[in-house]
Amino acid sequence: MKLSRTGWNNVIILSVMLIIIFLNVTNNKLFHRNDEGAYIQDIFLFKDHGVILTLSLNNVMIITRQGKRWSITPKNINISTQALEQMMQSWQQATGIVETLDYDLTKQAAIIINATLADDNHTYQLALYPTQDQLLIYNQQTKQWLSLAPAMYYQLLPREIMQRLLSPRK
Repeated sequence: MKLSRTGWNNVIILSVMLIIIFLNVTNNKLFHRNDEGAYIQDIFLFKDHGVILTLSLNNVMIITRQGKRWSITPKNINISTQALEQMMQSWQQATGIVETLDYDLTKQAAIIINATLADDNHTYQLALYPTQDQLLIYNQQTKQWLSLAPAMYYQLLPREIMQRLLSPRK
């Protein structure tokens, strides 16, 4: 294919324009914007890549890190080792979008999470509120509301765990 110099210039200009359009389209899909048009950054539930040592769920069960493995108390919870590993990996990597609205949700509906991290002196306390279109998490330390996709709910709390949390205490 033989093009003149102006023909090649047009091809290069068109190619650059297509790349710019592609980057703009993917950028808008990857990063969220607030109502003013500013980009919203996802933040971690716990400090950046903090290693969880213990995770207490409604004071009904405690998940503890023992070396590179996880153990759950009480022992009679029917959850596989792999599911427990995936759950804890989801907790360590979970991010949310900071919500500026102040929600008025009852504390009885919340699932209370207490987490202790390695190299940290205090316990993180989170309150989880599942809604139809999002999972709201209130961080007691930062006094911030975070919004997560509803699909994250069962990654953070698998069905086996939820059955035990929702069943009456024995």
